Amino acid sequence: MSTEEGSTMRIPRSARIPASFAFLAAASLGISACAATATPPTAETTPAATVTVTATTTPTPESEPSEAPAPETSCADSTQAEALETALPQVEAYPDFPDLPWVAAEPDRETWDACAPLSYVVVTLEGGTASTPHHILLFHGGEYVGTATADAYGFSPEIGQLSDTLITVTYRYPLPGEPNAAPTGESVATFAWDAGTQSVVMDGDLPPA
Repeated sequence: MSTEEGSTMRIPRSARIPASFAFLAAASLGISACAATATPPTAETTPAATVTVTATTTPTPESEPSEAPAPETSCADSTQAEALETALPQVEAYPDFPDLPWVAAEPDRETWDACAPLSYVVVTLEGGTASTPHHILLFHGGEYVGTATADAYGFSPEIGQLSDTLITVTYRYPLPGEPNAAPTGESVATFAWDAGTQSVVMDGDLPPA
């Protein structure tokens, strides 16, 4: 649109923005911006506190010391000779020679044991010979318990102590027609201490009567 030179250009009223409205708009924008920046950040989750519990153990009372074991009872403080003094009077006299006493066949040989369940001593008639009757006296814990057999047999027996509860006996005797100096007959028997019956048990053979 042309205008005459020197004339003033007029702006339509509808195109004018009131100053008060502009101020309010600017203020509104400022408030919005502040509101946006004023929003507090999301709070971080506070970790749960760790609680340390110290376990307490009730002390176990120490076991009372056990009583000291009783000392083992020592075996009787005696000798084979002393044991025979008690045992020999209990042995029956030999029928054919009732006046002859029984004596140790080998006085210097210690076969009696005060601690063993089963031990022995061989006895013969005083002043006898090789073929003279012999008895085997048996002992339990050093105490005399009797003769191995009811009868005494001639010739000295061979005895082996297999254990503290068992002995083996080999009897010699002459076969018919043999001289006493060289018998060849033989019988073997064992004698064992039986703890259950508290007695001596024999097994095997004996010389002929």
